[in-house]
Amino acid sequence: MLITVVVVLFSFRSVDQAVLAAKSEARKEIEQQAKKYIEDVLRPEVNKALEEIQSAAGQVLEKLENEHKIARGLNAQQEQQINSIVLNADKPLNLLKLNSEQQQAVGETAKNLESKPPEDYCYSDWFALGIQAIGERKYEIALDHFSRALKIAELSADKARALHNKGVTLGDMGRNEEAIAAYDEVVKCYTDSPEAALRVQVASALVNKGITLGKMGRSEEEVAVYDEMVKRYADAPEAALRELVANALMNKGAMLGLMKGPSAEEIAVYDEVVNRYTGAPETALRERVANALMNKGSTLGLMKGPSAEEIAVYVEVVKRYSNAPEAALREIVAGALVNKGVALGKMGPSEAVIAAYDEVVNRYTGAPETALRERVAIALVNKGIVLGKMGQSEAAIAVNDEVLKRYADAPEAALREQVAKALHNKGVALGRMGRHKAAIAVCDEVVKRYADAPEAVLREQAAKALANRNTAFRQMDGIVVEQ
Repeated sequence: MLITVVVVLFSFRSVDQAVLAAKSEARKEIEQQAKKYIEDVLRPEVNKALEEIQSAAGQVLEKLENEHKIARGLNAQQEQQINSIVLNADKPLNLLKLNSEQQQAVGETAKNLESKPPEDYCYSDWFALGIQAIGERKYEIALDHFSRALKIAELSADKARALHNKGVTLGDMGRNEEAIAAYDEVVKCYTDSPEAALRVQVASALVNKGITLGKMGRSEEEVAVYDEMVKRYADAPEAALRELVANALMNKGAMLGLMKGPSAEEIAVYDEVVNRYTGAPETALRERVANALMNKGSTLGLMKGPSAEEIAVYVEVVKRYSNAPEAALREIVAGALVNKGVALGKMGPSEAVIAAYDEVVNRYTGAPETALRERVAIALVNKGIVLGKMGQSEAAIAVNDEVLKRYADAPEAALREQVAKALHNKGVALGRMGRHKAAIAVCDEVVKRYADAPEAVLREQAAKALANRNTAFRQMDGIVVEQ
């Protein structure tokens, strides 16, 4: 595109003063006309031409960027999903859970790379392959892929992400000092960055450094790292950072409990989580608040024994989240109801205890989630125990039979444990009723089912049943305590 600039040349011949005066007036007139011409004609044409150039340049850049993404084997959505994967050091990498979009992005990227030579791989290719290797428990390969991604990364956010994931991989491999060094490098390089993605990586690195220090038994250093992280990002508005702060506080509370035993200091940390994030709409933060309340209740129980204060915390959990649709919150509510029943039961068997367990059964019978099925089984087993303590042996046996009916063939280890306890407790109840032959038959079933089980808790139930059988149930004091 050509921009034509018109240059107007004027020449004058000096004659006399009058001519000079006329010349001066003429010059003024010409200058005014020239200015008008520039403002009215030339400037709009130039501005229009510049806009057309900028538009054309933008189209060219967009085209080049699209071609670049196609060459990398990634589209923008896939790249965004892959880059949103943040590894956490408190879970083995083989338990990495990706959402459906992330799984699809990683899978499609790996498939696209089958026909692409490794020397042409870009950062996102190596990063996606690193995530895939983690899912396949190939940690050495994952470490290599993240290292390659780090080597060729151009953007600071990509470098931080690859270095952070390299640290998590090293930690899962037991190379904790190297993992901490990787986290420290993320913090050192990007600690003052205002970019949101880098702030998240720094915060994640601090949390994971704390977790790694805890694995190494350096508890006080772990707590100090969590305090530093919270100090940095306590008021951050980003959802990802708010979640990480909540995680750091929860980890701090748990570590204080391990270091010092149940204490008011630990409870204060859980209260901080509740106070900060009550009302937050994000599911992750709702879960942290619910977990903080549960931990507070458990800590109160350990500090003071069963109390109205502890029970009130569980009641608050149920009040807040009883109608929550999220599976994780439903599981927490079920746990709160079970804990409420246990706390009430420690204060003495009563109809209130039975009612608490019945609420669990009524709410979650038919739920497909394994965790909720387990809570129902625990509630039934504990209900049977309470009925036995109340002298209602027939009712207790009926409840244990209900557990067997529901879960006898369940493959899950947690449900097998409850079935074993129900059988054992049924045998004890039968013995107390003087029905020794039936009791021995139940004990034989427990031994047959679980004597060779790989789970220690199941073999323990078989050993108890065998002992009860051999003594012919003369002393029936082996009943399972409430959970």
